[in-house]
Amino acid sequence: MAEKIVATLLSKTLEQIPKYSGKPDQDADKWMKQALKIISTFLEGHPKQWFNENTSNRLRTRQQRYDEIVIEYYTDVIKLCKLVDPNMTDASKLDHLYHGLKPSLMKDVLRGAPSTPADFLEQARREENLDRLVTTSIPQTNDNDTQAINYSNNSWYRSTQSAEPIRDPNSSNIYSG
Repeated sequence: MAEKIVATLLSKTLEQIPKYSGKPDQDADKWMKQALKIISTFLEGHPKQWFNENTSNRLRTRQQRYDEIVIEYYTDVIKLCKLVDPNMTDASKLDHLYHGLKPSLMKDVLRGAPSTPADFLEQARREENLDRLVTTSIPQTNDNDTQAINYSNNSWYRSTQSAEPIRDPNSSNIYSG
């Protein structure tokens, strides 16, 4: 009799968790947290210990992938932090965030000395955007071209010497490059 009551209660609890489809009004972290709490109630002994250790291990070994943007990395690390210890301090969260951050971002984010995970995210996103701007904005040089880049007001201008003459729009003069 007691087993039937427990099974019924668990079944009703599972039914209360809505299906997750990734819609903008759904909170993935909240949904995952609810689902994992329920899953862990079905585990005991070695499987429960494995479940808890697995989450800790995933957090300890989490590295930002080469093609992974900062917001995805940050969201995953913070989710793992909450699963491992819902009361984890900001300092511990920052340690985990730094530990797996791409080396190309590490120095500049460290220089900013963020004091909270939100500050970390802001600085890391800023550095990521600057890296993306630099790598996509600088044109590739060609042996036949001489290029100058003028960085002013966050934009660049390319001047290329070529064999084609340049006309001065204010006169009839023609200059060769």
